[in-house]
Amino acid sequence: MPFWPIPAPEPEPEPEPPPPPARLVIAAAWNPATQVRVGGRRIHLEREQRIELPAGRHTLTFTLETPAYRFEKSLQVRVVAGETARIATPIERPGQLTVQPHLGSRPGVVRIDGQAAGSAPLRGHWLAPGDYRVEVFAAGAATPSLSQSVAVRGDFESVVTFDVDGAQPTQVRERPLAGN
Repeated sequence: MPFWPIPAPEPEPEPEPPPPPARLVIAAAWNPATQVRVGGRRIHLEREQRIELPAGRHTLTFTLETPAYRFEKSLQVRVVAGETARIATPIERPGQLTVQPHLGSRPGVVRIDGQAAGSAPLRGHWLAPGDYRVEVFAAGAATPSLSQSVAVRGDFESVVTFDVDGAQPTQVRERPLAGN
């Protein structure tokens, strides 16, 4: 009986190796309480962080929460397999807003961008840098006695001095925060 050679099976094709991960280097934040959330991970940014991610788009959510200030900002990043991308936290240093009556003037109720902020004098209210609409209402008034645009810069205090009766002009000034 003749024997026929059995053909060798075709070799299985080698699976494609997975693409190398992308690397993301996130600089240390100016405030050690800053965190970034990537997927389900929460990473503290008290020092530079190096993470690996699959190539593609990712949402990074940066958060700073202290007793006096809370801010959150999300960024979309696109990372490429095998490459390293570097980013810094998008959370800027906040500034402060103080709203106070002129000496001898009546106090008022303060709203910032339409949101109740408290009674004046309102001292050292932390805000992200930007322009804000500050309104001051006399007790029981339905319309503001003062409506003023105020720019707040990081590491500075913007001070608004008002008179709800209009006897003295509104003053807006800026000064560096102590320790800067």
